[in-house]
Amino acid sequence: IDTSASMFVEDVRPNRFEKTLLLVKHFVKRSAGQKISIAVFSDFQKIIVPFTDDTDLIEARIDSLKDLNLNRGGTSLSLAIQQGVQNFKVTEGDSTGNILVFTDAEETDGGVKLSVPENMSVGIVGVGTRKGGPVPMRNSRGEFIRNKTYQGQTVISKLDESFLKDFGEDIPYYKFWVATSYTLPTEEILSFFNRSYQLKMAKNNYRIRPVEAYKILVPAMICLI
Repeated sequence: IDTSASMFVEDVRPNRFEKTLLLVKHFVKRSAGQKISIAVFSDFQKIIVPFTDDTDLIEARIDSLKDLNLNRGGTSLSLAIQQGVQNFKVTEGDSTGNILVFTDAEETDGGVKLSVPENMSVGIVGVGTRKGGPVPMRNSRGEFIRNKTYQGQTVISKLDESFLKDFGEDIPYYKFWVATSYTLPTEEILSFFNRSYQLKMAKNNYRIRPVEAYKILVPAMICLI
């Protein structure tokens, strides 16, 4: 979950961050029985829920994020995904699974070179609009102070779909969606992950079959001789 300052932009209702929390909770409910880990990221990543199938725990931690102050921090999207890959390796002993990122899709910190294993799928849900909106700055009580400015100009944060498209060019199993105020792409996301899993399984079976064939071929040759 992206927790950068621009996630408070109100081009979707009530704002990008609260819309994201709604999307995440909906996805978790539809993924009951699966092990899920939740991490937040801006300039760095922090795991707030380790891998678990306890949906009540996950939802409680998601609800607690509503009180976050998002006034600072950029978006290190590629770094967050790379750390997500590493999280699978460290905690699950494997790099097989799915990474789903909820973000306003801005790589503000330059990014890193991604290395996503072939047996891992990556989905990104872009939350925002092409038109975008100003980035509101708030105090510790959540009260609006002013809009963010840079060199005297109001900063406008926009969702860049072309960036999302180009971002996944080097990821074998990748897809993105754009969530507006009225869309919940949960079923499409689950369908993508299921389809990717079937494709990966089929590819692995294809690699295994030649080896299995020798188990039949060798005894047959001996019998023939």
